[in-house]
Amino acid sequence: MKEFPPFRLDTVNQCVLRGDGLAEERVLLAPKAFVVLRYLVEHPGRLVAHEELLDALWPKTYIQPEVLKSHIAAIRAALGDDARKPIFIETMSRRGYRFIAPVTEGASTSGAAASRPAKVLVGRDDALAQLHQCFERMSSTSERQIVFVTGEPGIGKTAVADGFIDWAAGESADIRLARGQCIEAYGSREAYYPMLEVPARARLHRQAAEWAEAAFAEQPSEAAPFLAYHFEHGGDYARAVKYLRVAAQTAGRRYAPREATAHLQHALELSGRLPDSERAPNELAVLEELAAMYLVSTREPFKRMRPSPRERPPVI
Repeated sequence: MKEFPPFRLDTVNQCVLRGDGLAEERVLLAPKAFVVLRYLVEHPGRLVAHEELLDALWPKTYIQPEVLKSHIAAIRAALGDDARKPIFIETMSRRGYRFIAPVTEGASTSGAAASRPAKVLVGRDDALAQLHQCFERMSSTSERQIVFVTGEPGIGKTAVADGFIDWAAGESADIRLARGQCIEAYGSREAYYPMLEVPARARLHRQAAEWAEAAFAEQPSEAAPFLAYHFEHGGDYARAVKYLRVAAQTAGRRYAPREATAHLQHALELSGRLPDSERAPNELAVLEELAAMYLVSTREPFKRMRPSPRERPPVI
C-alpha cells in the first residue's frame, strides 16, 4: 500500500483510497489511468520519460505519446491536482512526468481493514449474516457465489457491502477484492446477461424465442429477425435458419435486397451447423433464394443475357 496523503494506492485491489476510517472513500479511475498512476508512484521524485511509460505499460505495442496526456488528465481530475501548480504530478515539458508528492509504504490492505474502526451498521445483522454464510460456503466448497444486495435507494446497500468487504479483507490475506460499476444499456438482453453461465444464456435465449414465436404465430414475419437471433444463440439453428429466410422474404417485399442478402448469407452460414440430414436441403434452398436475390439486386446478369446491337443477327 503506497501512501501520499490524503490518498493511498491499493495495489492489491487496484484502487485509490481517500481518507481513513469512516471517512474513507474510493476514487474512481479507469484501469489504464490507474496503472499509469501506479508506475509514477512506484518511481517517485524522478523523471519518468514518455518512452519509459509506454514501454512499461504497453510493451510491444505502438502507442502515440499523446495517449498519456488523457490518462494524466484523468488522474489529475481524480486527485484534484492542478497542472499549473502541481502537488502530485509535474509535467516535464516534452520529456515526461515526475511524481513530486512524498510517498511512504503503508500497511497492507488486510491490515488496513483490520486497523480501521468498524463501521456501525444498525439493523443490518441479518443481511451481513447471509453474506458471511455465502463467504463460508465459497471458502469451504469452492462454490462460486453471486449475491445481489437489493432495496430502495438510500437504505444503506453500499454501507452493507462495504462493511462485508472490510470484514472479508480482514479474514484472510489471500482475499482478492475488485470493485466494478454497471452502466445503463439499451437492448433486449437480460440486465445481468454478462454474469450468466453459457448454458443459462442459451436457456434464456430459447425462452425468449419460444415466447415470441407463440406471440407472433399468426404473423411471424413481424418478429423474424428477433426470432432468428434468439434461436441462434439458444442453439436451435434449424429454426434460426427458418426465420432468417422469413426475414429475407420480408426484406425482399420491401425492396431491400441488401438486407435480404445479408439475412440469407447468415442463414447459409448457420446451415453448416445443422445435422447432415438437414444441412444439404437447407443450403440448397438458401442458395436458390440467394441467386434470385442477386438477380433482383443487380442488372448485370440481364445485360449479359441481352445481346448488343453488334451481336444481333441481321434481319433477312
